[in-house]
Amino acid sequence: MFNIPDSVKVIDICAFEDCSNLASINIPDTMTTISNYAFAGCTSLTSIIIPSSVINVGYNLFDGCSNLKSVSILGPVWEIGTQTFNNCIALETVTFGTGIKKIEKDAFDGCTALKTIYVPAKKADYYKKRLPEKFHSLIVELPAEKKAKK
Repeated sequence: MFNIPDSVKVIDICAFEDCSNLASINIPDTMTTISNYAFAGCTSLTSIIIPSSVINVGYNLFDGCSNLKSVSILGPVWEIGTQTFNNCIALETVTFGTGIKKIEKDAFDGCTALKTIYVPAKKADYYKKRLPEKFHSLIVELPAEKKAKK
């Protein structure tokens, strides 16, 4: 497990590109930006959680991460850009948080194993407007979080 220090706010372009031994990474909830190609070619990476503090993710972010099976992007990311998950042939599940503004039509190119796209409760229609039609049947709404009684 690679732990990024809390003081780091941005993962730079190509920061971990082709780190074939990077199996897991802990991204702190102080992170705001993950740049283009940051994890491209990380063939040992199997899952990743991008915390809700991250509002910017670059294009080709996971390009060629051939063993990546699950991704959670929890924040109000502005855009899931061009070929974010290009050739992530093992990717089965993606979990989106609230407020992803735009998803490029080629964001999931080569994702032949994709089975489920989890979205927040009552947000299926929101995400259907942003995802290509071929992915609409994969959308599953997560249950609403219950508020604690006071």
